[in-house]
Amino acid sequence: MRFLEALSLSPAAVKAKLRTQEGRQSQPLLLFALTLKSLLCVLSAIVFISTLNTIFGQANSSAAVVIFCILVAILFVDFDYRLKDSVINLGVCFFLLSLGPWLASHAGAFGGFLINLFCLLCMTVMVGQAPIMGNAGLYSFAYVFLSGNPVAGQQLFLRWGAMALGFVLCAATFVLRHRTKSSERTFRQALRSSRPDSRIAAWQLRLALGVSLMLLLGQLFQLTHAMWAGFACSSVLSPFEANVPHRAAQRVLGAVAGSLLFWIVYSVCPPALHPLFGPVAGFLLGFCSTYHWSTLINCFSALLLASSTYGVDNAVGLRIFNNVLGACFALLFFHAFQYARRRLSA
Repeated sequence: MRFLEALSLSPAAVKAKLRTQEGRQSQPLLLFALTLKSLLCVLSAIVFISTLNTIFGQANSSAAVVIFCILVAILFVDFDYRLKDSVINLGVCFFLLSLGPWLASHAGAFGGFLINLFCLLCMTVMVGQAPIMGNAGLYSFAYVFLSGNPVAGQQLFLRWGAMALGFVLCAATFVLRHRTKSSERTFRQALRSSRPDSRIAAWQLRLALGVSLMLLLGQLFQLTHAMWAGFACSSVLSPFEANVPHRAAQRVLGAVAGSLLFWIVYSVCPPALHPLFGPVAGFLLGFCSTYHWSTLINCFSALLLASSTYGVDNAVGLRIFNNVLGACFALLFFHAFQYARRRLSA
């Protein structure tokens, strides 16, 4: 196996490869490539996000994180239709990510719900024609993350500038990586091939509506750090219906175990080592091939940031409560949505 081929494999693909005869023979190469890839990803994230924070301010670090995540995804997956339409839709998504959370925050609870639903549904339809690629989950995460980190005044204009630069970088990367794509299917053709009563269309509506309702509940009940509940809801509402209950259980167990483990490690480690939790967690994520392990490790970077605002004990409690709430709400909403869909079909 060539090194570049090994470097392009995901953690799940590497583990599957190691179970084959060829993989066992290439074990040192595969493990080295996976380690190097994870290390390069962490170093790239640190440099990229730090650079954008220097230009656009620390208050817009959430925008820098969103741009970096989208940029990394574009390196590996496209939108499953022709290049021209993909770049246009990418621009529309960046526009909605920039404007939607700000408009929703000034439109009241129910006005904000309608704006969030419109933006999330548009983005999910534009990037989610091939659900297995995971684009819809990424863009819904980005929307919730930006909604949970609002800015105003000069910082808002700086955020819009950051998102504009992000679109230029992502569009250029998209063209360079996928310009040789053979598919000439247009976005309009992709929409026409997806029937309104299809499973993909139902999942797109289910995801957008479920996340919008979770954000509405967070606002109505004034939940602290409600975006964590939004993340949990978004990740549980999988396009694969049979996986939803399993993902809800994994989300709860991963969030509880990860939060408690963070509390223990944070308590026993010297304060000088606490800033390393984020980079180490990012490095370990490069080895995760399952959802529950990713959920567990993600707690470290999330709680490290939240503990500076709420304190360690409160941050851990919020992490557990909001993730359990988001996962349980997603599961209940999923069953209610499926029931309503069956009744309407009948």
